Amino acid sequence: WEGSAFAPIKADSVSNTALNAMPDSPMFANSNPAGQAQKNYDLFPENPPMEVIQGGGTVKTYQMPPWAERCQYTLETYGRPLKCTVQLWVGPIRNVHTMTIDSEDGRKTPYSATIKFKKLGPTLKISTSDDVELPVLASVSVPPPERSDELGKIFDEVWDNCIPEEKQKIQGGSTEGGPGTVRTWSIPNNVESIQLLAWSKYVSKLSLKCKIEVLQGPNNHKQD
Repeated sequence: WEGSAFAPIKADSVSNTALNAMPDSPMFANSNPAGQAQKNYDLFPENPPMEVIQGGGTVKTYQMPPWAERCQYTLETYGRPLKCTVQLWVGPIRNVHTMTIDSEDGRKTPYSATIKFKKLGPTLKISTSDDVELPVLASVSVPPPERSDELGKIFDEVWDNCIPEEKQKIQGGSTEGGPGTVRTWSIPNNVESIQLLAWSKYVSKLSLKCKIEVLQGPNNHKQD
């Protein structure tokens, strides 16, 4: 999993994202030293074609070409809750990626992600929730090899240039299955969307498992 983002969309405006934050943002005050130009990372296609996946446990699959090593998808709704599960399958029994998305409003808080995988021609599977009233708007695209390499360089650059307050190690749970470490980041009020980049390649080669929540106030659960 690589480069996932909670990305609210506002029509006819340029989104101020965490990757292109305002210079006076307190969270990123030290990430843009004096004299350096602020970079604008275009990670996802603009206005991608969306298709409706009906609710009630509907399943939609997308076969990846054998040369592909990355896939990008965007999920949103017309304003209802966004509840679905995204999986990546290699063959009929090997599931190598599972992302469960639960958003209060899929229009205000849509979800975009980039998945990196081996060149094995896997299948991306999107499953909606059991509620028939909750369809999902989905867009899935496979970047060409040149664009895939460019995305990889962007993710590496973002990771390498993060300041300590942005990049943290999060310890897993106990061997008995207890909860793991909790880390929080306060998002400045001038940021409309964030990018979350997480992986385990620097600490182990084990599977990456975590739960991510977006909260506004102590008890207002917006998205996970």
